[in-house]
Amino acid sequence: MLTGVYQPTYGDIYVDGTSAVIDPLGIQESCGVCNQFDYFWPQFTPRQMFIVMGLFKGLSNNTIKAECDRLLKLFKLEKFIDANATTFSGGMKRKLSVALACLGDRKLLVFDEPTSALDPELTAEVLKVIRSLADLNIAMVIVTHEMAFARDISHRVIFMEGGVIVEEGTPEKVFS
Repeated sequence: MLTGVYQPTYGDIYVDGTSAVIDPLGIQESCGVCNQFDYFWPQFTPRQMFIVMGLFKGLSNNTIKAECDRLLKLFKLEKFIDANATTFSGGMKRKLSVALACLGDRKLLVFDEPTSALDPELTAEVLKVIRSLADLNIAMVIVTHEMAFARDISHRVIFMEGGVIVEEGTPEKVFS
């Protein structure tokens, strides 16, 4: 619902003033999503993935090229721009998924378990990437089991159990 894919059954969700009920496509355009599991076209390189995703998002060729170069450099993947993504490590694939989610002018990034199935070293690497986005003041919603990371990076924490909000507030309040 937060990304405009599903309509709320009641109430509304707003992203940067855009209503999920009134303008779900507007929500989709302003959100970048990094799903729990990486999704790639096995035969594509990162450059090709950026082109396809950029065209899908309606970006110009010049914007796509500039964003591809900027984001791959930000995530330290620039030397792999023309490599086959199936040869990437789990951490590289996850960083590429995050980079693709950032493509275009995103008002909100949504991460669903960004460290799922990663070993501790790759988890640290991915969390470092997400922290770099927070340092750029990019708004994010992160679903995670990494409690220390959530406490450290969040402005607001919502703890849910069985689909029900159990606690919400500042990290200090929730974690104490």
